[in-house]
Amino acid sequence: ASNYFSNYAYQRPSERVNAGGFVSLDIAPDAELYASGIWFRDKSSNRYPGIAGGQVQVNCNNPFLSTSQAGTICGAAAGTAATAPIDIRYRLGENNDQADQYLNKGLRLTGGLRGKVGDAWTYDVGGVYARNSQDYTPTFVNQANLQNAINVGGTRAAPTCATTTDAACVPFDAFSAGNTNPALIDYLFDRGTSKTVGTLYDVQANVTGDLGKYGIKSPFAEQGVAIALGTEYRKDTLKSTADAAYRAGLGGTDTYLKQDVWEANIEVQAPLVEHKRFVDLLQANGGYRVSKYSSNPSTFNTWKVEGIYAPVSDLTFRASFNKAQRAPTVTEIRQATNVDFASGGAGTFNDFCAPTVVNGANGVTYGAPIASREVCRATGLSDALYGSQTLLCSNGTTPNGSAACTVRSGGYTADPETAYTQTYGLIVKPRFVKGLVFSVDRYQIKINDSLGYNDFSYYTDGCQRSNGDAFFCQGIVRNPGTGTLYSTAGSNPTTGFIRQGTTNYYTSIARGYDFQAQYTLDLAGAGKIDWNFNGSLATFAGGQDSPVQPERNCAGYYGNGCGQLLPKWSHGLRATYTTLDRGFSASFNWRYVGSLTNADNSGDEAIGGTDARARTSYYRVSPKSYFDLALNFAIDKQFSLRLIANNL
Repeated sequence: ASNYFSNYAYQRPSERVNAGGFVSLDIAPDAELYASGIWFRDKSSNRYPGIAGGQVQVNCNNPFLSTSQAGTICGAAAGTAATAPIDIRYRLGENNDQADQYLNKGLRLTGGLRGKVGDAWTYDVGGVYARNSQDYTPTFVNQANLQNAINVGGTRAAPTCATTTDAACVPFDAFSAGNTNPALIDYLFDRGTSKTVGTLYDVQANVTGDLGKYGIKSPFAEQGVAIALGTEYRKDTLKSTADAAYRAGLGGTDTYLKQDVWEANIEVQAPLVEHKRFVDLLQANGGYRVSKYSSNPSTFNTWKVEGIYAPVSDLTFRASFNKAQRAPTVTEIRQATNVDFASGGAGTFNDFCAPTVVNGANGVTYGAPIASREVCRATGLSDALYGSQTLLCSNGTTPNGSAACTVRSGGYTADPETAYTQTYGLIVKPRFVKGLVFSVDRYQIKINDSLGYNDFSYYTDGCQRSNGDAFFCQGIVRNPGTGTLYSTAGSNPTTGFIRQGTTNYYTSIARGYDFQAQYTLDLAGAGKIDWNFNGSLATFAGGQDSPVQPERNCAGYYGNGCGQLLPKWSHGLRATYTTLDRGFSASFNWRYVGSLTNADNSGDEAIGGTDARARTSYYRVSPKSYFDLALNFAIDKQFSLRLIANNL
């Protein structure tokens, strides 16, 4: 027996080194050169049990096989040189954990020139270069060596490897408990390294202008119209490589992806009325952006409009509506378009229209299919084949019913997603409580054609739960005539598989409230204390998979497709004390993350919350609080010393 994750940690210790700095130089009264840089390096490792696992052929005269084991595995061929397929999951002792190692490095450099031109205009021309890399070095089973080690000749007392091509082979007794031979472990496990490098090149030019200097303003306002213009060029690259050992053990191919974009934007801020009776401020803001991506033939046009109304200086109402578009990243394009096949990638999944396989004392028997006839019909299966044993997936080396169906990753298009956001809020700044500012905003976000990754279970489970909705069932592509879901990967099949990969969903939805508050308490000669509060209440987080499906609200839930892990409530509260001369400050931060409940216990059928699925234990993650402390000592005008401790 084996459990791959018995010692595996979701949180693991890491060592991190950061270094950074910035510099500026006034080259003229209205011109400044500036630059900054930051570098980091962190490394960590994660350990997991040493488990020899995989599908192999065992010789039926293997000396490590008992009589009963040989009969069960080989049947009438027991004791002969014939081979039979088995699936090994053997844990090589408690103290032989293997390690995955991670090394991350990053560099970010910025620089530019900024300044003023006359009284009305400012400019900022600059760029960014960023490079991030990850070296991943896992330990994995060498499947060829596992096959060599399991094919044993000789006797139990003096076993030998049947192979004659690998002198380093160590015989493997996978049929008795307690095998912890270090030489065997060294032979079975390999290590390899993959390297992923992402780079960003970004060049921007921005100007802002106060058109009030030219008399362009509302007759009822004191301030003039302000304008901002900008243009930007960005290029993203992603390069993935691996050494020979990694490719031999884990497969894959080297890739190089790139995407660039040109953008131009304009924003306008127009005060309409100021300091009038019942109208302390009435202002309209707007913006427009055009983008052209190399990966998409279309030009994106996005915009925003905003209104601000303050009847008095103590109270301000604000509302905004904007349209935003996001093009797929280079990684998402690769995931969507690159086609790859796997048989067994679906784990233990078999065709839900095939008969269920029951292993009993009298051998294998077959029961009714998991899915209804109506659901199977929606996948393109004829009624005549419903429940047929010919639908049981097999990869040719294992008996029908014990191998998973073929899964095709990729072969999709990845189109831009479009988001529409509405916000409504108010700001309270009471004059009778000096230093207090409070705001609350309601947000509503709807993303059409949202991008995301769907694995095979998204389609199989969705097809069943929806009772045959075509949106889900189209991900199950049967072979014509036979209706099977198994195809040979090397033939690049167009049918006979279940789909998975990155593509566009129907819609994603988010609704909630954001709360902010700031308060400054003046301690006179003793300095001051600043409080800053940021809280978020998520009332809806999820989406809708197809027009005929209900909306899924995952706020506060996890599991059953709720992968955002978004609590209904979270907040941060920071208190900072600063001395009068600003020579010392101490900041204490409280971060709160609300509870999460398993979706089975939600009571919402749209996310699987039914009475039959409700759990009685381990169904809730309790709320968590984290505390941080930061101390800052001003050495002089140019230098300061900071001491920071997170997660006290």
